[in-house]
Amino acid sequence: MEDPQEQHIRFVEDNDHDVWGAICAVFLDSQVPTIPESIKTLNKEFGIPEEESREVYDIITGPMMSYNFGSNLLDYLHVGLRDVLDALRGHIADKKFQMAEDYYAAFYWKAMASATKCKRKKQTPSSL
Repeated sequence: MEDPQEQHIRFVEDNDHDVWGAICAVFLDSQVPTIPESIKTLNKEFGIPEEESREVYDIITGPMMSYNFGSNLLDYLHVGLRDVLDALRGHIADKKFQMAEDYYAAFYWKAMASATKCKRKKQTPSSL
């Protein structure tokens, strides 16, 4: 019978694919990577092309800065897709960042697709 701790570790490793948590790490109120560092990490760990990451950051940087810092929310543990979607709707973030309905819908469905398809690549000793 497998050790419960080993089962837990394997479960975490198999389900560690919160791509939006990784994308949004740069917006936490703590010491975090820069956007250029994050773009490289997203490519290496999730296989997201660097140009695609840049496009996402072009869309979400202003709203997310307003959401977490301009609003004084100052979350330092986790921000993710839900926070991005709230920011793009003008919730907590400045209303000037509210996306038009058709752009929001397109972004929403693209974001949902990436949330389900992007899985963190398994780390092997040679990739560390």
